[in-house]
Amino acid sequence: MAFVKEDLYELADFLLAAPATIPYIEVSRNQSPAGSIALRHDVDHSILQALAFARWEESYDFRSTYYVLPTADYWTDKVVLYECINEIVSLGHEIGLHNDALCYTNNDVVEAANQIILWRQEIMENINFHYSILGIADHGGAPHANGDIWEHYTPESLGFEYEAYQLQKTANTYISDNQGRWRAPLKHAQTFMLVHPCHWPV
Repeated sequence: MAFVKEDLYELADFLLAAPATIPYIEVSRNQSPAGSIALRHDVDHSILQALAFARWEESYDFRSTYYVLPTADYWTDKVVLYECINEIVSLGHEIGLHNDALCYTNNDVVEAANQIILWRQEIMENINFHYSILGIADHGGAPHANGDIWEHYTPESLGFEYEAYQLQKTANTYISDNQGRWRAPLKHAQTFMLVHPCHWPV
């Protein structure tokens, strides 16, 4: 783990000091209170660790967005995958799609767009709730830049309401724990925050 329990307590204190901790969809819909923190999680490695983090958040009444990655190893165990997704949704969090389509399709833009649609439909068909996947966040997979797909399509054209990095351009502050360390100091504003569950001892 990149962070220890003391870091987790610091994170909780930081989030508790904000008026609200909310999923990205509420920012997209202009439903975010002033000074709130829009919190997201890219589930790159473990859906079980993501569920543990979602339970930790729920104990504090934090709500956030979990972007699931169809090219991750955990995607192959569909029973565990959809049990975890269903519980994360039941805890009040948003589920979105972590876009790795250009890497998956070897930079074929048209095929990547079709694959994104298929992944989105698959998730919606297998969640027990009446639920739509409305958010997408690009995965930083080399050698292809997954965000390049938006030069040819819009999130709306593929069935989404927003793309996370595009939405974050409206922020005063963006904080990320990429590679297991904070890339910016913890400070409050209209803040977007990325926390990878795999780095945290929950």
